[in-house]
Amino acid sequence: MIRQIAKMWQIHSSIFKNWIHKVWWYLRTHIQRVRCTRFFSLVYRSHSSNPLTIKNVHDPNMRKVDLSIALHSNFSNPFSIVGIIAGNGLLPISLAESFITQGGQCYIAALEGEADPTLYKDLTHQFFKIGMVKPIIEYFRKYDVKNIILAGGVKRPNLKAIKVDLMGSRLLARILKQKFLGDDKLLSIVTDFLEEKGFNVVSSYEILNANNSIKTRIAPSSIDNTDIELGMKLLDSIGQLDVGQSVIVDNGYIIGIEAAEGTDNLIKRCSYLRKNSTGGVLVKMMKKGQDTRIDIPTIGPETINNLASYGYKGVAIQKEKVIVIELEKTIELANKCGLFIVEKLNIY
Repeated sequence: MIRQIAKMWQIHSSIFKNWIHKVWWYLRTHIQRVRCTRFFSLVYRSHSSNPLTIKNVHDPNMRKVDLSIALHSNFSNPFSIVGIIAGNGLLPISLAESFITQGGQCYIAALEGEADPTLYKDLTHQFFKIGMVKPIIEYFRKYDVKNIILAGGVKRPNLKAIKVDLMGSRLLARILKQKFLGDDKLLSIVTDFLEEKGFNVVSSYEILNANNSIKTRIAPSSIDNTDIELGMKLLDSIGQLDVGQSVIVDNGYIIGIEAAEGTDNLIKRCSYLRKNSTGGVLVKMMKKGQDTRIDIPTIGPETINNLASYGYKGVAIQKEKVIVIELEKTIELANKCGLFIVEKLNIY
């Protein structure tokens, strides 16, 4: 069977190309462990400088490889152009710089009132008002952008007062029809709308590789690990309700759950709710069932600075589901401040 498929690929490459890419994106987005590496590795690497042979594909070790890792190692940039719709924070900048370093072209649609203009002066960008959808679509089409990433935070505007163009009004109508509108639902509507316009919305992980091993000098204590376990259990339970991605736990007590205020304000708010003036851990993970292309949880130097300022002990993040912005700087800062950063698998 494998031989037949490989032969068909060699002969009818142009026919299968789009289909293979669509399946690949689906698997990278929705499936973590896949046992069909033999087929996809053969298909993709038949176009590389060192293609797999049928003999290689039957290597038993290949059958045990994580598909996402196998494909990503061969194709760190499956496309050459990407567009970023940028909100606030450093994630859009990190994505753009990483992609350009890999040899790609990046075009940024920065949102007025959210993205900091001083951060984008060295990048190809244009600012747009929230609600003016058609100019953003035309901007990306002008540069032949097919793949778009949504990155950075956006403060929720007053949907009934926001000024929109005709295309924006159609998107807004879909949003206002929803009885319950959490962040995931809102972003899913935006994602569906963009895909209807011919774009492919991709995950930040397609640009920023999964974090390297994270190890700080300080490790969590047994009490900290118990708090982390409690926090992960809670987030796993409430994630499907489209509630926040973070919780703070201190000595077995849930101090606070992230709401609309965001992680930084959660850290500040909970600092006044502890029994003691210091202590507690931040636990951050992806919501259960969340679309991995949008609203990926992040931490970075600012998170560490806030935790240190309010006397926390450290942060636990879900392994391979949370992006650490400026990884080396973040670890260095945590070591300097005496905080731990630890990765944990969600086993619940």
